[in-house]
Parts: sequence; C-alpha cells; structure tokens
Amino acid sequence: MLPLLLQVVSQLTNKAQYALFTTIGTLESQVIEALQAEFPVPIFTVGPTIPYLDTEFNTNQPSPNYMSWLDDQPKDSVLYISQGSFMSVSKEQLDEIIAGVHSSGVRTFWVARENASLLTDGIGKRGIVVSWCEKLKVLCHPSVGGFWSHCGWNSTKEGAFAGVPFLTFPIGGDQVTNSKQIVED
Repeated sequence: MLPLLLQVVSQLTNKAQYALFTTIGTLESQVIEALQAEFPVPIFTVGPTIPYLDTEFNTNQPSPNYMSWLDDQPKDSVLYISQGSFMSVSKEQLDEIIAGVHSSGVRTFWVARENASLLTDGIGKRGIVVSWCEKLKVLCHPSVGGFWSHCGWNSTKEGAFAGVPFLTFPIGGDQVTNSKQIVED
C-alpha cells in the first residue's frame, strides 16, 4: 500500500511546488524525513490543526449540564474517558473497564454513544456519562487531570493540545501506532 501511495503522491508532486501535510512535524519527524527523501518537492507540515477554542460559552445560551458538573469537581481530579465512535471494545472488556474504574474511586467523565445506562450504573455518583460533548473544551477544563483515549489521531492532537496526561487504550488501525508514539515519545 505504501509504495502505491508514494507513487501517486510522487506523480502529483511533479506538478506542485511543495507538499503540505496536516500533522505535527516534531511528532512525526522521522516520517517527514523519509517522505522528504522520496518527494521531488519540499514538504511542509501544518499542525496542530486544532479548531479555534473559545473558552467562554455563548452567554445567550445556557452552559451544558456537563460543564456545570466539571465546575463542581476539584482541579485535576477527573479522568476523561473516550473510546471514539467507530470501533468499540467487547462487552467483556467494557465490564472489566467499568469494574476497574469503579474500584479506582476516580471521578470520571465518560463519553459513550452506547451502553450509557450500564456505564452510569457502573461508575456511580463519582462520574457523569454523556453521549456527546465539546471534547476540546472538556479536555481543557481545570478539573480534567487525565485522558483515557482510544488514540485516534484527532483525539491524540486534542489531548496533546490540552496538555493532559494520557492513558492509552488503542482498539485498532492507526490507534496502536499513535499510542506507541504517545507512550514512547
């Protein structure tokens, strides 16, 4: 697959003055250097490509309930848990994760599109479960002290931008590589 990708990109770059990649150059320096050796044009990286973050909610609209919950938690006391939206863990794995989180006693902010009632019962009063949230705003909230992540690329960039420590739990695809990069680099 990689040779085909390099061939296609190489043909396109014959007509270009440069190649632009939406990535963080310092995080992927080895990859960028390897690509630079293959491409006939300079490579530039633009990243992180994090959406504009307005730290204040629009005063014309009420703040979501989950932000009020976060406001009531001590600084760095909440573990934000998100396993993404495309891949999921097995029921057995989810049961083990819930049991571990519950026995840890840590406060949790859990984003789950499925199994919300199972999660709510499992974490008790020390947490909140939502089906969706403004992830970057939550990660940047002072009460959030850690990020349990599936290590999808967008989540990886947002967690790095927010500066919170990661607990990596990749499920598949590029998540494994991203997790390795987070842990080892």
